[in-house]
Amino acid sequence: MKASRFLKVLKLTKTTLSEYKNWGEGEIYKAKKIVNNQTYSSDNDNDKEILQNDISVSEPQAKYSSIQSQPSQDTGKTLEALKEKLKNCKDCPLGEHRLNCVFGEGDSNAKLMFIGEGPGYDEDHQGRPFIGRAGQLLTKIIEAMGYQRQEVYITNIVKCHPMKEANPELRSNDRPPLPEETSKCKKYLDMQIDIIKPKIIITLGAPSSKTLLNSEKTISDLRGEFFTYNGITLMPTYHPAALLRNPSLKKPVWEDMKKVIKFLKEKGFSR
Repeated sequence: MKASRFLKVLKLTKTTLSEYKNWGEGEIYKAKKIVNNQTYSSDNDNDKEILQNDISVSEPQAKYSSIQSQPSQDTGKTLEALKEKLKNCKDCPLGEHRLNCVFGEGDSNAKLMFIGEGPGYDEDHQGRPFIGRAGQLLTKIIEAMGYQRQEVYITNIVKCHPMKEANPELRSNDRPPLPEETSKCKKYLDMQIDIIKPKIIITLGAPSSKTLLNSEKTISDLRGEFFTYNGITLMPTYHPAALLRNPSLKKPVWEDMKKVIKFLKEKGFSR
C-alpha cells in the first residue's frame, strides 16, 4: 500500500473511532462486508437476543381512489403524483402560512423509513425534510447504520411548518404539531407508507411516535421497543433535535438503531 493511501485509511479509521466514541460506544460496531454483491455480517453470534417475539411484517392493503399503489406501478411516479396533489393543500391552518409543502425524499422502495414531527425554518424554505442541524445529525445516524441518506425515505407526520407565530421568516419559531394538525395530515402519511411499503419505520420524537401508536406514553417510555403499525414493524426513538439539546441521549438512540439493524438482518432485509 502506498504511503498516501495508508495515511488516508488511517485518517478515516481515526475519524470512525471518534464517531463511535461520540455515540457512547465502548466497542467498535462491526460493519457488514460485501463479497461478490453478497452481504455478510461479522456480528458476534453471542450477542444478546434483542427481538423478544417473532414480529410479523406484512404490507398494508389500503387503497385510494385517485392514487393507488399497485405492484406493477412505478412507486416513484406514484409518490410524485401524491406530492403534486399536496402542493396546494389547505386541509389545516398550517397550509396558510408555510412557504413549501415538505413532502419527503429518498428511495421510493426504501426498506427503512424515518418519520419526524414537522418541517422547520430551513426545511420550509427549501422544501426538503431534515436539512438543518437536526437533519445533519440524522444523516450521520443513517450513515452509521450502514446506509446512505438516498437509500432510505425521510418524511414528517405533518408536511407544513408548525410555527409559534404565523411568520415563516422568523427563526426559532418552531413548535410541535397540534393533534388536530396531525390528524388532518396523517392520511397523507398513510398513503406514503402504503406506496413505499417499508420493512421498518423509525419514528423520531413524541408527536410522530404517539400519533402512529395512538399512545399517550412519553417518548422515553416508548423508545427502544418494537411495535406494529398497519402490519409494519415500528421503532420509536428520540428526535435528533433532542440529541442536540442533550447529547447524553445519543447512546440510547444508537442502541435503538442497533436493534433496527439486527431486525433487518434477522428478517433477511439487510443489504
